[in-house]
Amino acid sequence: MAKNKYIMAKIDLMFAFILIWSIISTTLLVMQHYKTDGGVGLSKFSPKSIIRGVDDDRRQGMRKDKRRREREQHKRGKANKASDHDIDFSASKLSQPKSQPRLLPEEQYNLVETDEFPFTRSLETFDSPDNFYIYTVNAVSSDDASLEWSEVPWKKLVHRWNPTTTFDELINLGSRLQQSEEDQSTSSSGMPKKLVIHCLPKTASTTLRDACKHLLDDKCPEVPRRHDPYGYRSPTEFYHAVNICTEVHQFCVQGGDLLMNVIGYSGTENDDDEERKVEVSEAKEAMHFVHLVPFRNFNEWAASAVKQIYEVDGKCDRIDEMLQQCLGYRELYMELYTKSVLAGLIGMSLDVNISNDDNPWRKHKHHIVLYNYEDTSTIVTDTSNFFGIEPMPRTSKDLKGKRSGGTCPEKTLNAFHGCHDESLNNMDAIQDFKQELKRRKQDDRMMKKILADNRKREGWVPRQKRSKVAKKKMQDDDYEER
Repeated sequence: MAKNKYIMAKIDLMFAFILIWSIISTTLLVMQHYKTDGGVGLSKFSPKSIIRGVDDDRRQGMRKDKRRREREQHKRGKANKASDHDIDFSASKLSQPKSQPRLLPEEQYNLVETDEFPFTRSLETFDSPDNFYIYTVNAVSSDDASLEWSEVPWKKLVHRWNPTTTFDELINLGSRLQQSEEDQSTSSSGMPKKLVIHCLPKTASTTLRDACKHLLDDKCPEVPRRHDPYGYRSPTEFYHAVNICTEVHQFCVQGGDLLMNVIGYSGTENDDDEERKVEVSEAKEAMHFVHLVPFRNFNEWAASAVKQIYEVDGKCDRIDEMLQQCLGYRELYMELYTKSVLAGLIGMSLDVNISNDDNPWRKHKHHIVLYNYEDTSTIVTDTSNFFGIEPMPRTSKDLKGKRSGGTCPEKTLNAFHGCHDESLNNMDAIQDFKQELKRRKQDDRMMKKILADNRKREGWVPRQKRSKVAKKKMQDDDYEER
């Protein structure tokens, strides 16, 4: 009897041991499953945590299905469409298009919508030169596309752009933007696009001004006809032309002029020329202005400008005298070189962003694009086609292309480089416009004084006095004959 009780107790103990072991092993397997699948860890394991882990798996599956459906809609061209609300251009509500290169986490805040390809960043989100981006467009011979888009941080350009820098070297400083067929089809949607061509000396500016002038004369007879295209030297006239010339999509402006502030325009300007004063009403709709700025190697640009001065003046005494004070003359103004122009445009953009006012002119969007001046005709034409606007004729003409073989002595070019090479290397965005305008006005007064003294020594007669001098000379000649 005692033996049977002992056996039964042993069986009960073995059964209890097996039961406990089964519970423990099952528990360990469940814990290991959730731990390896990103579920609940060992230290937080409980029946409730199992339920939460299952719910998390279900929610994760639902999120994956949602993302899969969104990708399918995006492929059919149905993604990112505004239905019951207006499109919001603020950086917090915009997403990165699939075709864009992956950006660093700290750069995610300034992405814009897919309809703004190839521009992945909104100009109005830049608050300092350090996070400012310049876009580049390059003409390529490819079966897939004729244009190649890139984005380059301005802070890289500041330190790498020197007198020998080439356009290819600037492109290699940035990131290539990959373009898909879907991007091509949506690039012309959204806000109406207008190309703003910044004309700079020795970068096909004569050809571009001629093309813009003929385009305005042909498509918009309502604006006055002048030697330069209407709106070329006045932001008020520029916006006046944009408002009434609805069939014109390319506009030329004087590059390098800080008073030609299209980006920071506020509805008024300081213009003492009564002939140019016009009243311009606020634009009926927001425009997307794509600013095209030509690049040319600094050394080549300076040599070409000196050659042009020699061709016009026939000598080099004036430019040599100007360079003794490091002043500009005719085409050879440091303020009219590409990097200086970009420094001004970036300063205008930052000034607008910092002001943070409610000016209605701020509704327009702006992007700055750098291109190689050697491909001017191709870039202006293909960029127009890219955005779905009619190209501008006459951009392939080579005006001022043929010149004589003479130029100034090498000392003239050396003097220019001695004045400006170091400033080119260290040039950054203009952030104090008042001080910069004051400096430029002082330089302008000095230049005019030197030029006036030079002309006086040469016996130069002002235009308004030429007729009187000629008339007196005729009277003297007639008197001598008598």
